[in-house]
Amino acid sequence: MRYFSILFVLSLFACTSSKSSSIPKDIEAKIQKQFDKNITLIKAKNYEKLAPFITYGGQDEERYCKDVCNYEVAGDQRMVDDLIEETIKHLGTSLEYTYDSYFFAKESEGTWHVLVAKTAESKKVGFAFLKIGDLYTFADITTDVK
Repeated sequence: MRYFSILFVLSLFACTSSKSSSIPKDIEAKIQKQFDKNITLIKAKNYEKLAPFITYGGQDEERYCKDVCNYEVAGDQRMVDDLIEETIKHLGTSLEYTYDSYFFAKESEGTWHVLVAKTAESKKVGFAFLKIGDLYTFADITTDVK
């Protein structure tokens, strides 16, 4: 499976701000709302309904970062399951979190939007989203955030 790499995006955190005029102020709220919905679907184990909110990150160049997952496709299902597993690994089985911050950076795939959440243990985790169509889709997770 092809993995997203947002380390470079995260390195831009110091020079990129969510207060920039190039990104509408309501985007952070939209992404938080989508993330909350994703967590609700994970808690309900409704992974088929979650798949259309997950960015495709596989080998198909036509779909890479331009499409969402389809849970009926084996490779897509694996991507969704992996992201769910990573989410649970970082947030814990309770899936409890509080929002800490938000930042974005423009890259070749599009604009990466990263919500930084604090876990119940006060660890910070970055949840990255890309816009596909009208949706902000969940693409990656990183613990390399300050």
